[in-house]
Amino acid sequence: MAMVFKQTAIYALLLLNCFLIACGKDDNKPSDKSSNKVSATIQLPNTAPFTFTVSGEAVKINPTYPGASEYHINAQDSANRTLFMHIPIVTAPGTYPITASSVVVGNGEGSLSYNNDLNGTGLSNSFTTIYPSATAKGSVTITVINTKRIEGTFTARAKNSLGEEAVITNGSFIGNL
Repeated sequence: MAMVFKQTAIYALLLLNCFLIACGKDDNKPSDKSSNKVSATIQLPNTAPFTFTVSGEAVKINPTYPGASEYHINAQDSANRTLFMHIPIVTAPGTYPITASSVVVGNGEGSLSYNNDLNGTGLSNSFTTIYPSATAKGSVTITVINTKRIEGTFTARAKNSLGEEAVITNGSFIGNL
C-alpha cells in the first residue's frame, strides 16, 4: 500500500511539473510591438520644422540578423515619410557616432536616412548621412539595451543629392525586439 501511494505521489508531482512547464512563459513568442515609437523634430530646407512621430507596428526595430549587436530602426508614417537608422555594434548604453560614408553594413559605422514623399507623388527627396559632404553627422545615445528592448535618443545632419541639409533633433526611439 505504501509503495502504491509513493508511486502515485511521484506521478502526481511529474504531472504537476509538466503542467507548470507547459503553462510557463513562452520566450519564443514575438514581442509586443505596440509600444514601439520613433519621434524627431525635422527641419528640411526652406520649410518650418515639423515633428515626425510613428508608433506601434509601423516602427520596425530589429537586430541586423539574429544575435547581432547592430540594429536597424525603420519608421514610416501615414504620409509615406520614412526615417531609417543603422546603429552599429552596440552592446551597452552609451553614445555612438553616426559616421558612415557608405551603405556597408558591419563596418562599425552608423547612418541615418530620411525620405520625404513629395506631395503623395511617390517621388521622394532623400536625405542621408552617407553623402561625403555631410559633416557633423550626428550621434545615437543608447539608454536601455537588453535582449528584449532598446531605447535611445539621436540627432543628425543629413544631405540630399543637391547638397541641401536636413537637421534632425530631439530624436528618440523605444522598441521591443
